[in-house]
Amino acid sequence: MREIYLPSFTEIFPKVFLAVLLSCFALVALGQDPTDQRATARLQAGDTLGAIAVLKKELTSVRKPADVANAEGFIKYLQHDDAGALEDFDRAIDLNADHAVAYHNRALVEGRLAMDSEAAGDYAAAIRIDPYFLAAYWSRGLAKAGTGNYAEAVRDFSSVLAMKPDWTAALYQRALAYGRLKEYKRQVSDLDQIVRLTPHDVKVYLARGMAKARQGRYDEAVDDYDLALGLEPENHDARFHKNAAEEKAFGRRAGTEALTSTKE
Repeated sequence: MREIYLPSFTEIFPKVFLAVLLSCFALVALGQDPTDQRATARLQAGDTLGAIAVLKKELTSVRKPADVANAEGFIKYLQHDDAGALEDFDRAIDLNADHAVAYHNRALVEGRLAMDSEAAGDYAAAIRIDPYFLAAYWSRGLAKAGTGNYAEAVRDFSSVLAMKPDWTAALYQRALAYGRLKEYKRQVSDLDQIVRLTPHDVKVYLARGMAKARQGRYDEAVDDYDLALGLEPENHDARFHKNAAEEKAFGRRAGTEALTSTKE
């Protein structure tokens, strides 16, 4: 069976991913909900520079030095100034050793620089300081999946879902990790839940169809590919996998009929 590439959440929705980060933790230090909403709206609209401008404007209201350093570091992170961001997050942590947000933000930069061991240590520090830090589990789960540590990624996404059970992004990421672990029954369960919550996502039907095909449930897989084609009639991956599943289902039925006929 030809493998199709099922992109991760961050690749499909890069601006939404940044908005998730921002809404989860970026302005925890600022403590300004209206600012959070404005900056998040800018990011969701693809206006990273506009979001940065909002953050810079609000920096004047920040009083604690560690929070200023953290906010400045996050702005540099959005600007892809990784060296400058690391310096700011280092400074925030030097000023406040219990600044969970700064540890998390520093881990983001370290992950982007392929400093995997350093990132792992910082994610662990953020979670140790704040065991209910949803964004830290989410980001660490993405990092673990990105390095092939799918079992650990599942644990982190499960922690996210314990706090936010209907978050489809976390369900999708956990489903992908289950697929890599060949735990197809659990993968299908997560994808079923996404379909109940948001029934118009082509990639979810594709992923579920593939998971069912790998379980030998070819007729059900065909149904999922049909649902995907109903949303995107020209989707070549859905068409290809539907044809393959139909051939498998027909071959199984033909084999069963031949065996029954021989016994008779």
